[in-house]
Amino acid sequence: MFRKSLPCLLLLFQFLFMPDLSWSAVPVYPNSAASTEGVVIYPDRAMLKKTLPVAVIKGENILELTALSPGIIDDSVQAGIRSAGKVRIIDIEVRRTALFKADQERTKEVQARIDKIDQELIRQGNLLTVQKNSLAFLQKVIPFSQDQNTSFPTVRDYLLAMEQTMTERLGRIAELEESMTDLSKKKADLEKEKRNLGAGREESKSILVTVFAETATSFNLDYSYFLSGVEWTPKYEVRADSLSQRLELNFFAIVKQASGEDFSGSNIEISTARPALSGELPELAPWRLDIYQPPVYQSYGRAKMMEMSEAPQATMLAAPFDDMALPESRSEATSTSYVLTQKIVLPSDNQPHKILVSSSGAEGKFEYLAIPKLAKYASLTAELKNPFVFPLPQGELNIFLDGRFVSTQRVEKPILAGDEMRLTLGRDETIFASSKLQKQFTERIGAFNKKVRKHYEYEAEIVNGKSRPITLLVREQVPVSAHEEITVEITSPTPKEAEIGSDGILTWTLTLAPGERRHLMTVFDVTYPEDQEISGL
Repeated sequence: MFRKSLPCLLLLFQFLFMPDLSWSAVPVYPNSAASTEGVVIYPDRAMLKKTLPVAVIKGENILELTALSPGIIDDSVQAGIRSAGKVRIIDIEVRRTALFKADQERTKEVQARIDKIDQELIRQGNLLTVQKNSLAFLQKVIPFSQDQNTSFPTVRDYLLAMEQTMTERLGRIAELEESMTDLSKKKADLEKEKRNLGAGREESKSILVTVFAETATSFNLDYSYFLSGVEWTPKYEVRADSLSQRLELNFFAIVKQASGEDFSGSNIEISTARPALSGELPELAPWRLDIYQPPVYQSYGRAKMMEMSEAPQATMLAAPFDDMALPESRSEATSTSYVLTQKIVLPSDNQPHKILVSSSGAEGKFEYLAIPKLAKYASLTAELKNPFVFPLPQGELNIFLDGRFVSTQRVEKPILAGDEMRLTLGRDETIFASSKLQKQFTERIGAFNKKVRKHYEYEAEIVNGKSRPITLLVREQVPVSAHEEITVEITSPTPKEAEIGSDGILTWTLTLAPGERRHLMTVFDVTYPEDQEISGL
């Protein structure tokens, strides 16, 4: 019996005591053990580049990187070995794992403290409401009727008592407001701690990197991954000085991120690229021309039969168009990256964080623009060249004039380096503009081909109410013919007096002295056949 069981014992001994890497402990490296080499923030995601010092034994090793954000995009994970030598990567796997128990217990503890603060805030808020209502009631009370003969000592005693009561009420209100402010700050700190602990989620992700080493060694494992829940949008500020006629352009990136991982360090990059896991383009379907066949009206029964017989052809023709609607597979050919030199901290709090990307000052061309037909005051405008060596992407633009907020505009299309953009710096109510119709009449001309000619005379008045001379653009308009039988003849202004655009826009460039008043005439005739009715006049 002993001889029969001996092979089994030897096999069990070999199974328990012989070295086998598949049963050896897998080295675990928490996320905090790695150092962040760089962060690239894209419009809809972010890429983190990290490095981790590791040690391996000869043979196959599995390195587990734990406590990572569940927002990791699995297919984006990459890894490499710096100064690899005789070590190579065999496999990379992403797993979803549970959070550490200690983190879960700490999260529950923090949440309990937050709930307790919420209850105290409600209690103190109710007390504050009572105190304020009591104070309002005391202020409305009339202690003595008009018919009552009240002595001075009585009034004095009442006022002293009222003063004491109101002082107590106001003091209590101040104490409650101060206490509620402190509680709100404590709550905010606890909520931040809760977010850092991974509150609201009971899972994280781990990355398993399998490497094969020909000998025991140490090296740096470089790895990167994309995170969802991150976005950035451009925002601009233009600060204009009307006296020095200088402009300052500030370019900001508004970053929001709720990836579950805080970003910090000096190697943060903002990119306009939109990375995609697939860069394939849809294929072009044949573009065929054919003679148009008008629809034939048929009875319902025959139409149903024809529809059934032609169904395969309809499906075949429609398919290529359905395949072309694949916006997620398109990739942009060009992009711009902005490397931030300053140290930035971006917590995972889903709040907007304003980061200065670049700033530059430049001289601007300041001009006043008046459109008497539409507005009774002129507006100050400025032309600003893009002073940066990179294009400005689309985004919101806030304008400040002499330290005051004026308006918000939008950069609707990218502005290349050196290109100009016109800014509206606000209305100036010291420059007046008005327009009115001075004369209008209609006459019929022609002996055989009778036509109607309508004559119009408009007068615009511009007044410089400033104490200094100004340069002013004035714009008016005349109608533009959309038919060969309708003609528009402009008598005033002449091309020497104003610029006459093909779209009918007239532009005068004026220099007005302080207090100067200028009159501008717009005179034109519209001629068209008598038997025709025209629109637009």
